[in-house]
Parts: sequence; C-alpha cells; structure tokens
Amino acid sequence: MRLCKIQLRGRHYNTTLICAHAPTDDKDETEKDLFYDLRMKSYNSYPAQDMKLVIGDFNAKIGRELFISSNVGLHSLHKETNENGQRLWDFAVSENLFIISTAFPHKEIHIDIP
Repeated sequence: MRLCKIQLRGRHYNTTLICAHAPTDDKDETEKDLFYDLRMKSYNSYPAQDMKLVIGDFNAKIGRELFISSNVGLHSLHKETNENGQRLWDFAVSENLFIISTAFPHKEIHIDIP
C-alpha cells in the first residue's frame, strides 16, 4: 500500500496529484479499508476548487455491469467487477469522478478471456 501526494500551485488554480498503489484483492480487509480511508482523507484534505487527479494502480477490475453509471465509460477489459473495482467505483461515485481507463477501447490482447 502506497500513497503519494503532490500539490502544484498555479497562477489561476492549483492541481493536486494523488498517486496510489492499492493492496491486491487477496490482502486482509483491514489493510484495504485503511488504504481507502487514507485515500478518501487525502482527497478531501485539499480545497474543492483545486483540480484533483487520482492516479495509480488500484488492482481493480471494473466490469461491464457498471456501464449504466455515468462514472464509467463503455470500454472495459473485464466482464465482472472485483472487490477492489467495487471500492474504486464507490469512491468515484462519492466524489463524482470518472474512471478514465474505461473511456477508450483496448487492444484485443489485453481483454479478459473467459
């Protein structure tokens, strides 16, 4: 579990980068809860008017069943969402964010095969 924050002060607005590396799905629930709590606190610790970018490896699979959400695009590598994917989606919904990795088509070599 890693979390890094960088704040860039600009002339017209500030930009905050939050880079995260989430625990894998097989890790203890306590460790995953701690990570997502820290990420939420980190995200909310910066002013609302800052542009905030949350990037990193969330060890999440966003499935196609979430396409009905405005927080998810029409392109996913996975058919079903895993637990970390659900946590990522919950965070995106709570903060009105978009999961950009679902916005663009992927090459066939990267798509899950059942």
